[in-house]
Amino acid sequence: MNPAIADRFSKLAEADKAGQSAYARHLGEALLAIDPGHVLALLIVADQLIVHSQYEKASQIFDRLEAIALPEKKRYRLLVLRGELLEKRGDYAGALSEFVKAHELRPALASPLIYASSCAFQNGDLEQALDLACRASACPEGCIDEALFNQGGYLVALKRYEEARPCYVQSLAMD
Repeated sequence: MNPAIADRFSKLAEADKAGQSAYARHLGEALLAIDPGHVLALLIVADQLIVHSQYEKASQIFDRLEAIALPEKKRYRLLVLRGELLEKRGDYAGALSEFVKAHELRPALASPLIYASSCAFQNGDLEQALDLACRASACPEGCIDEALFNQGGYLVALKRYEEARPCYVQSLAMD
């Protein structure tokens, strides 16, 4: 890799990790002006565009990334980001689908199923939300406490109070 590009990407990654969204977006766009196909920069810029409610621009980046054969880790990130974009646009069914696809790439990780359960809930499908939260709480990695807490919430929404209590107790015990 070109040393100038590597240096710029290093600064971009640091800004992104530090939560400096506007600066990360600026650095990412500058890097893409030099190397328009830099996949990690595209992913970071798309993420920052979503943060700044620039949904159409983020969607255009996703379309560019779809044309590239991405390794599994980057494909996973693309699916999660696309799910986040669709969720922010109110397309809960589309977002749920993207999160489930992301989970299929990393089945040990609870997070995509937690996101998917939230989308099912927002879409009014409490049974699906509960099923996804139960699956998430059985995963070996990720925010299992959050999955259990959400599971309890979905059970309360379904008026299954006795089943909800142990979920909350377990969740709080994990903190």
